[in-house]
Amino acid sequence: MKYKTLFRLALKWLGVWLVISSTGRLAEAVMQILALPDSIEYVLIGAPSLLFTFVVGLYLFFGGAWIANLAIPSNRRYCPECAYELRGLRGLNCPECGTQIIGRSLTESEEQ
Repeated sequence: MKYKTLFRLALKWLGVWLVISSTGRLAEAVMQILALPDSIEYVLIGAPSLLFTFVVGLYLFFGGAWIANLAIPSNRRYCPECAYELRGLRGLNCPECGTQIIGRSLTESEEQ
């Protein structure tokens, strides 16, 4: 298994853990608001952090590609639209989807 794949799996597991842990606490906060409407200000103080944890967990589970690419950059160039490997590309368009590749041609950058 490659390092980047392993890192993405770890991010997904972290996302699952964050969603599960924050879901229970968010449910408790909603139940407390429904049971005691007068104590809403005490519950709303912690609700934004719980909601932020939940959203971060969802991002890590369903996406997290930006974090994985930032942590372990790829040494190969890929098309930003379809992820087709662009090594040895002669033109400035992706042969798979036709997206224009910005910057100098890949054969020039590979020769250096």
